[in-house]
Amino acid sequence: MDTVKEFVGYQELLDSVKTMTEAIERCYLLAGKSAKEAAWEVGIDYCHFKRMTSGTDTRHFPPDKIELLMKKMGNQFPLDWLAHRLGLVCYPLGFMVILDGIKDALRSEGRPVNFSALLGALEGKILQG
Repeated sequence: MDTVKEFVGYQELLDSVKTMTEAIERCYLLAGKSAKEAAWEVGIDYCHFKRMTSGTDTRHFPPDKIELLMKKMGNQFPLDWLAHRLGLVCYPLGFMVILDGIKDALRSEGRPVNFSALLGALEGKILQG
């Protein structure tokens, strides 16, 4: 029997996930890992991990372990999902450096700049604060 895999775009994948619990599950599934492998890699007992990610139990995945999960799984799906829910998109910090460079180049040519790179603004506040 022939089977055809339907490829779903990342945007559609983000849209299809309704809860952070599902986003955490997608994180390890996207990495090709089982729940047992993911639990072991983040140092959580497998049975407890299954209860936390079942969606029907009152236990929740520890927020402090989400970063570790993303690092171990090699993707930032939970972060992307949360940003998507807020109408935002996550970019690497290097992108902000590029935007700052473009902004500086435009200003040096006397051209108007209609965007701001938040990183530069934050650095100024951190240094002043």
